[in-house]
Amino acid sequence: MDISSGQVFILITTSFILFLILLMVNLLLLARNSRLKHESEIVKLNAKIDSEVARARMEVNESAINEVARDLHDDVGQMVTFSIMQINALQQKVPADQTPALDETRETMRQALNSIRSLSRSMSKDYITAFGLMSGMKNLEERLAKSSTINFHKSIGENLRFLSPSNELFTFRIIQECVNNTSKYAMAQNIIVNLFDNNGNIYLSYEDDGKGFDFDPNTQSDSTGLGLTSIKNRVGLMNGNISFLRREPSGVKIEITFPNK
Repeated sequence: MDISSGQVFILITTSFILFLILLMVNLLLLARNSRLKHESEIVKLNAKIDSEVARARMEVNESAINEVARDLHDDVGQMVTFSIMQINALQQKVPADQTPALDETRETMRQALNSIRSLSRSMSKDYITAFGLMSGMKNLEERLAKSSTINFHKSIGENLRFLSPSNELFTFRIIQECVNNTSKYAMAQNIIVNLFDNNGNIYLSYEDDGKGFDFDPNTQSDSTGLGLTSIKNRVGLMNGNISFLRREPSGVKIEITFPNK
């Protein structure tokens, strides 16, 4: 069948219009993809900025804590040490019947000095960095034994090695925060800490048999202000995951995993 010139014109015109439509659709899709890519990059950039801000805030907090630890050790510790020396000098000049009171005072001052040194070690970033989490955990356990009747049980993987000093410090701070919460609020008898490397991921579980606390299992948030926000922030900076669980028959269990890098 012969095709007239009019039909040829209509066919060419239709093809051209279809081409323009397809071109416009393609351009719209390219613009949409470019916009989505740009928005995705903005989200990633904002997340990176938020992470850097959070890390900077955490470092500022650590610096402030470290400064207080130095002041405790250097200034307050030296003053207590000087007081003990004064008591020793005074004991040579007082009657014999008054020396038992001085002995008791000196022993109290020595205990205070040991407590100050122990507290400054647990607060000091430099101490944890130099001697490691295990030493910090031992010091934390000793302080807990002196200040409460809570039993501290821990299981640490023999081959556990932190590849990141900051993650090691964050892990200790998390355990420290949990212990403080338990000793202050939980009325617990036992604390159980498990920490080990599981195929390149650090696993930390913390549990106590206290009264527990109310939290939303969906949002993993509490309304008691027990410092869980700082714990979650540190876990976020380690690119980790955290879960708050109710422990049976009573208490709380916190599970944390993060990459060991």
